[in-house]
Amino acid sequence: MSTDFLFYWKLKNVRQSLGNSLNHASGRQLRRVSRGDRLWIVTAHEDELFLVGRIIVGKVVDYETAATALGGALWDSDYHALSKKRTEVYVSLIPLKQIAFALRFESDRDRLIPKGLGQQLQTMRRLTSTSAELLSYVLSLADSTGENQREKAGAGFGHALENILVESAAITAATAFITDGGWTVESVEGLQCGYDLRCRRFRQERHVEVKGVKGDTVSFVITAGEVKEANRNRKWELIVVTRVLGSPVIHQLSRDQFLKGFELRALQFKATRRRTRRARRATL
Repeated sequence: MSTDFLFYWKLKNVRQSLGNSLNHASGRQLRRVSRGDRLWIVTAHEDELFLVGRIIVGKVVDYETAATALGGALWDSDYHALSKKRTEVYVSLIPLKQIAFALRFESDRDRLIPKGLGQQLQTMRRLTSTSAELLSYVLSLADSTGENQREKAGAGFGHALENILVESAAITAATAFITDGGWTVESVEGLQCGYDLRCRRFRQERHVEVKGVKGDTVSFVITAGEVKEANRNRKWELIVVTRVLGSPVIHQLSRDQFLKGFELRALQFKATRRRTRRARRATL
């Protein structure tokens, strides 16, 4: 089974290779890599992450073998990953601002934090399958001619990976907006508690649910659990970020504005098989 890794290149090295075929990577950490694994090459500039490209590993070889295969001088390392033939992409600089902090790794330190990206990326990191799919989707969008640009209405109805991109961009924009007001922001997205961000300033506390929308319409999918939390929690509030993948626009709504100002319509139901009378009698 193949593994996906996030592998860091210095920006100066990326600039020297822009537009060239991405067919090779080198470094001592590549001793962990096997045939069929994927290396997602990234770089950073001023704490912004960029995708350089992807290598599907054909084989890992020593310096002499790599130099013979590629020709010319290479970085002096005992480990060189050569790409699988006919899978190469071109060296690029694709901004990952919207998804950088949604990427997850198979480790205790499972995500990046906004400060010091270059330092965090010195060690090659193993990506979760969902994060690898997200990077693959971003790469496909960068390579597309526009056919992937769809649907400019509300949120929650597009491609599953596109929805992850939208949600991550919304969290990033909302966090920046709140911290600019002097609040300390803690992400609680993984706790399934009915809101995304726990915000504190002195003795004040806010519980903020965040929704992202690609277009201009303030329309979004919200779960039953989130609505339940809005009804019971006086600290709950809502931020909707429209135009989230372009020039984000923040819509800040109080709990009362949400509960009184929005119509909720069922989009899904849970179906459970009914028990027949015979089945009920059998259990008595």
